[in-house]
Amino acid sequence: MNEDNASESSCRPAGRPCAVAAKRGGCSIERWCAARGMSASQSSGFAAGWRQNRYGRGNVLFYQGNEPFALFFLCTGRVKIVRADRDGRRQIVRIVRAPDFIGERSLIARHPYHATAEIMADADVCVIDSARFFKFWGERPEFARVFAQRLAINLGDVQDLASDLALHTIRERLTKFIAGELESAPKPGAALLLNESRQELAEILGTSPEVVSRTLRELVDSKIIALEGRRVRVLDGQRLRLAARLPVRAA
Repeated sequence: MNEDNASESSCRPAGRPCAVAAKRGGCSIERWCAARGMSASQSSGFAAGWRQNRYGRGNVLFYQGNEPFALFFLCTGRVKIVRADRDGRRQIVRIVRAPDFIGERSLIARHPYHATAEIMADADVCVIDSARFFKFWGERPEFARVFAQRLAINLGDVQDLASDLALHTIRERLTKFIAGELESAPKPGAALLLNESRQELAEILGTSPEVVSRTLRELVDSKIIALEGRRVRVLDGQRLRLAARLPVRAA
């Protein structure tokens, strides 16, 4: 068995039922569906039949180029979607944060995975096989509507990424990334923990780790941020947003 198949086969029937995991405080596919307008019966019907597994950092859910066999739902943790070219250069095209689906575009299009899904932080992931997913898809048109809306939103995100890479400097992309992380931080004003390594930041921003480090030092020298190990403290939020070409908020 090759590495790709070994990794993917581990996601199949193994694991505990997702409904049990939800009662233990794990994932809630039902809540995700209900928040998007599906009824209680529709949400619970879709949530049935999933299995949950625990994955550590570096584990792979699926590989670029492999055929899709299931749909994944990230209950806890983070997953990076990484695309590689023939020369081995990598680009992180998306970071998935719980709760969210993974691999739906390739599954619905019935195309090989366009990228590899790799665990960034310890994660609980639920999986449902493609046959069950398409059965529910065919029986519930409102479910297809929810996923069509989601795919449209993701397409917009991809277009934004392409625009950033083409039109913005590394300094602008890095400050925009920090500003985005700051907005989603649980404690406003606290130092921001950068979970990504310099290599991962480089793959997100489309550059090299050396350029990321140099740009961070420039922001420190400009007194826009301060670095405390892997933590970033924003000293001047207005200038950070200006550097990212984001709208400046009123004080």
